[in-house]
Amino acid sequence: MRFSTVAIMTVTFAVAAALAVVSSVFAVDAIERVSKRIVTMELVRSGLDWAEVDTDGLQVFLYGTAPDEAERFTALSVAGTVVDTAR
Repeated sequence: MRFSTVAIMTVTFAVAAALAVVSSVFAVDAIERVSKRIVTMELVRSGLDWAEVDTDGLQVFLYGTAPDEAERFTALSVAGTVVDTAR
């Protein structure tokens, strides 16, 4: 193979890899924002204003001081209806 053919193939793969990384970063950001917004809306709708939501990739974290154990379990259940509980 000539040098120009190898260079073209290398540049093509490098550009494809860069596009894949950039698109995955945007996808993760979108998933985090949407998950956080929807879980927060459901918690507020259920009257669980004490619970705060944080996301990291596909993981959703609830934090805050629950008035009692039943409220804590209710918050987990409400969040589980929006996102998969394995997350």
